[in-house]
Amino acid sequence: MQKYYLALLLIGICGSLSSCSSINQNANGITSSFQESPSALANTEGAGSLEPSLSSASSETPASESERVTTERARVWTEDLNALSQLYKERHPDPFCYCTEEEFDFQIRQLSENIDFLSDSDIFFEMAAIIAGMGDNHTFIEPPDEILNNSFPFRTLYVGGDLYLTAYLDGYEQFKPYIYHQIVAINEVDITYITKKLESVYNPFNSWISRTIGVSNFFLPAFLDWAGCDYRESYTFQILNDNLEIESIEAPVVTLDECLAGSWIYAANRASSLFKSGNRAEYCEENDGNYIYMSLCDLSHPSNESYQNLFQQAATLIKEHPTCGVLIIDLRQNPGGLGSGVEYIAHRCVQLLNVPSIRKTYVLTGGSTASAAIQLLAIFKRSLHAITVGEPTGQFISNFGYSPDKKAVVLPNSQISVCISDTWINGDTNQTNIQKYYDSTGRPYEWENTVLPDVYVPLDIKDLRQGKDSAIQWILMQ
Repeated sequence: MQKYYLALLLIGICGSLSSCSSINQNANGITSSFQESPSALANTEGAGSLEPSLSSASSETPASESERVTTERARVWTEDLNALSQLYKERHPDPFCYCTEEEFDFQIRQLSENIDFLSDSDIFFEMAAIIAGMGDNHTFIEPPDEILNNSFPFRTLYVGGDLYLTAYLDGYEQFKPYIYHQIVAINEVDITYITKKLESVYNPFNSWISRTIGVSNFFLPAFLDWAGCDYRESYTFQILNDNLEIESIEAPVVTLDECLAGSWIYAANRASSLFKSGNRAEYCEENDGNYIYMSLCDLSHPSNESYQNLFQQAATLIKEHPTCGVLIIDLRQNPGGLGSGVEYIAHRCVQLLNVPSIRKTYVLTGGSTASAAIQLLAIFKRSLHAITVGEPTGQFISNFGYSPDKKAVVLPNSQISVCISDTWINGDTNQTNIQKYYDSTGRPYEWENTVLPDVYVPLDIKDLRQGKDSAIQWILMQ
């Protein structure tokens, strides 16, 4: 699984095509010169435009070395932008469902004309914003390693629209006093502005998924530079202390390998249901009541045996605790995966949980609940008469998606991977309370981008600080 694991988990695919017949695969590469700062601008009239740069390079006066480098860099990036545009138009089943072709072409052209003013990382985020603006979660570009390789030694979480620090990498104890404290600015750039920039590159139509999966994927130094924090050489986070006073904390940049190999320190009383990943089933006893808990957050297994084992484990727990009566299925960390897993669960697993001793079944949802997980939600509502509790999902029940053998494509020069939807998934709403409305083209309106829970219980920072899960606490009070 590639390093960009959350987005890949969301779509359940990986890999790339080795060739594209519509684009030139033999163009000069730029991967080895992926730059973090803007290149020198050509000292010619209209230096931000590709055509003037090319004409100046062929004039009688020999171009300087910086002019030739800038022109070549602009040329290969423009080739990639044109390839991206062509691939999107050719492969997407309805490319301009929510954005006009004229607007799309204008944005591609504007970016091409401004390449000389942008770093390579900035160009990536501009491309990501263009694609995100098309309104399809399953069509996106993956950040290259040059962007992913630098990170921060802490983790964050949006709670109630505000950003909080939730964990830090062992060895960076300077962040310990700020666990569950609000981040209000970075390099004195207001976090609300940064959040809007985050939504623009991940999903401007659905803030729930941008503030969950988006922050996990893109809250990186390269993104903050693009978002306006690069006027300083370092990163200083403005965080509220216990007295709601702003304190500035220097945040070092660490490598991705260090993040993956290190130990992460959370609050001692953290709610495991919110921060522990992996599919699992367990019997839970709390002061307010008992319940069978099943976390289903990974649908990427190529073998269906793991799902059978998970549901069988939950069924065994139900049998061992016949008076419990409450089943909680947690989909809050499930961004989707393989459709074959959903079909297997629907036909072979879900009936294991439909037993008389369970009086109430609840399904927990949130911003990371998307793609195939939305189909699971509908299955549990239909087959188990489940009540959904939590926050709105990161996607609607009907959406664009992939055929089973769909693979990513690669841009010819930057080698950036692009995932493009090639089919429409018409989600099942039978016997659920999920309503669909269609426009004149037969698609849901752009505001139909989430599934609301039956019971809206948002995450609460006071509960988190006490080691409680707000949604589960509501269930236990019923």
